Amino acid sequence: YKHAYHELLLADMGDRVAKLQAGETPAADVTVPESHALLTALAERGIALYLASGTDVGYVKQEAAALQLAHFFGPHIYG
Repeated sequence: YKHAYHELLLADMGDRVAKLQAGETPAADVTVPESHALLTALAERGIALYLASGTDVGYVKQEAAALQLAHFFGPHIYG
């Protein structure tokens, strides 16, 4: 089941991440509106931020980087 899940996930995520990395899609087009501003404000206040997902950590880190979100979470990205 996990293998089938990853195949479906990568079919959707892979194209999105490739377009983000190539600069074809801006991160703002595929994130919650104002999410970068909110995360910036929280980080500026010294609040520790954590990103957790039910997806394997490698995929979570890859997509967070493509969405320009990884720097908000540093080592606290979990899958």
